Amino acid sequence: AAGFITLQISGSLYIILTNPYSRQYKPVTNYVLHHAQPGDRIVGTSELAFSIGFDRLHDDIALGYYAGKKPTLIILSPRYQAWYAAMRGTPVYDFVQNRLLQFRPVFGTEAFEVYMPKDLATERTR
Repeated sequence: AAGFITLQISGSLYIILTNPYSRQYKPVTNYVLHHAQPGDRIVGTSELAFSIGFDRLHDDIALGYYAGKKPTLIILSPRYQAWYAAMRGTPVYDFVQNRLLQFRPVFGTEAFEVYMPKDLATERTR
């Protein structure tokens, strides 16, 4: 019982001390909300929708391969990166890599990285 309690307290203390919400999540969502415009297709993991909006965020891990729509902003996360590594050597992986070549990173934290199309990034990040 003591080991279980210690494990629970340690996990909670780790979350409290590292504060991933304020250090990783919130800066990215604030950046996206500040730079996104109405009608932009924002692609990222579903947990970002709590701040960005469920009507604005699309969890399209294949970056338009199946949907046929090009993102305006891409927010890469560890979940997306792990999926891409698992898909290596497939047509979807090749599509994603080619799509990412059209974008450049404009903002990031330890867990998330925001990408915009190269021409749009220059215009919006001035």
